[in-house]
Amino acid sequence: MYGLYSLGQGPLQWLHWLEFMAKPWVIGLNVLTVAASLFHAKTFFELFPRVIPLASANLMIAGQRLGTVVVAISLLILLGGYL
Repeated sequence: MYGLYSLGQGPLQWLHWLEFMAKPWVIGLNVLTVAASLFHAKTFFELFPRVIPLASANLMIAGQRLGTVVVAISLLILLGGYL
């Protein structure tokens, strides 16, 4: 959110934010955050069928993973011109 705010404040503020984001400890923190998010998604996908048993656990896990892949690919296609 602060990156968007910095972008709206002008080029100097945006460059300052980019320099901050390139610091090694910020990159490490972002890697740690992504790893924690992936771990959370994995455990959520595995525990959800136990909490709400609507179908077989394997079918529900496969559906959730497929949905995640579809959303990720859709975002890559939509944002492909911006990346």
